[in-house]
Amino acid sequence: MMHKLITTLVCLSLFAGGWLFAQNNLQYETEKVSMSEQTHINNAVRILEHFSLEEDGKKLINLSSYNSSINIPIKEMQWRKALELIALQNKLLLEEGVGYLALKDTDESIVEAAQEMEDLDPETKQLVEEALTKQVRIKAVAMLADRSYLKNLGIDWSSVFNGKVSVNAGFAGAPQLTSPLTLSGSGTADVGNYSVDINTLIRTIETNQKGSILAEPSILVSSGKTGRIQVGQDISIKTADEAGNT
Repeated sequence: MMHKLITTLVCLSLFAGGWLFAQNNLQYETEKVSMSEQTHINNAVRILEHFSLEEDGKKLINLSSYNSSINIPIKEMQWRKALELIALQNKLLLEEGVGYLALKDTDESIVEAAQEMEDLDPETKQLVEEALTKQVRIKAVAMLADRSYLKNLGIDWSSVFNGKVSVNAGFAGAPQLTSPLTLSGSGTADVGNYSVDINTLIRTIETNQKGSILAEPSILVSSGKTGRIQVGQDISIKTADEAGNT
């Protein structure tokens, strides 16, 4: 009798867990977004980025030269379908990479822009060509973290490449990792080098309350050009002259 009771409880637990998982997925599928056709493309990107971060943990950025309204009404539509529709309507390419989704120019939109440029005077044409050169988005993350905890993680910070960083699976602090740090790569079960998504690593550090993000600045610069990012806060300080005036 006791064996049957335990089996029943286990089945109920599995059923409840599966039901909650389905509910979470259903929540993302049923969340809808609405926007006017006059909504600017950059505002639309900011709205849809909220859903992208919640569901996929990915930033949404506009790397295209398009700088106008979305030209199509979005009514009670799932965010990913809305994004694809906006891209299609405005002849943009939707690119998905590690940690991001990006709207980019298609060959067709580039050709149309080139045809329009033929009517410009030489000086204006040169300015436009310089503005349309290949651009690169540089993003940085400033994080305050526990140094000893980071050391115990066994992270090789010099190995950061393509959004991932190498992890020594045999590091001393492995038992401390209770959060979902997903490893992928090659190596044995006890010792070996694995790669982990750096965004996942940052979330793990925050989840374990061993660090916090101070700022996430980003800048879009032309290829081959120098970009500068300055993060800070202006603080006014009162000073007095010899007469006591401030």
